[in-house]
Amino acid sequence: MNFVMTPSFRRNRLILSLCCLAIVALGLASRKYPGYFPAFMGKYLGDALWTGLVYFIWAWFFPTQSFWWIGLTALLISFGVEFSQLIQWPWLNAIRQTTVGHLIFGTTFSPMDLLAYCFGAVWAMGTDSLVFPAFTKPFETIVNQWINKRRR
Repeated sequence: MNFVMTPSFRRNRLILSLCCLAIVALGLASRKYPGYFPAFMGKYLGDALWTGLVYFIWAWFFPTQSFWWIGLTALLISFGVEFSQLIQWPWLNAIRQTTVGHLIFGTTFSPMDLLAYCFGAVWAMGTDSLVFPAFTKPFETIVNQWINKRRR
């Protein structure tokens, strides 16, 4: 199974950059002005957006990769950062105490964050498939082949 798209299917880096800027703005706003966002989302909106940002940054560096590959990579990075919060080395905690370090690495492990990351990855993959629909074609082909095999 080939998860790399042909060069004719290439994401536009300008659009990816705009997506990243929008996600950063939404994420910062969700922390600074939580009253403007649905209460049930709480701090988890920021976590989901964080994974979305990782997704679109990864897509920027690898514009011909499938949304499955990028989504899985973004999710693994997000999970890795979350599990790294279980490590409490003094130098790492010093980085986490800075504003940028806190936004990137967080401070406290929470299993609920893992669920938020999953929602963020699914949201980013869905957004990607709407903005760049050519990247969903291989997935549709795989599903159609699987369905046709089952029908025989």
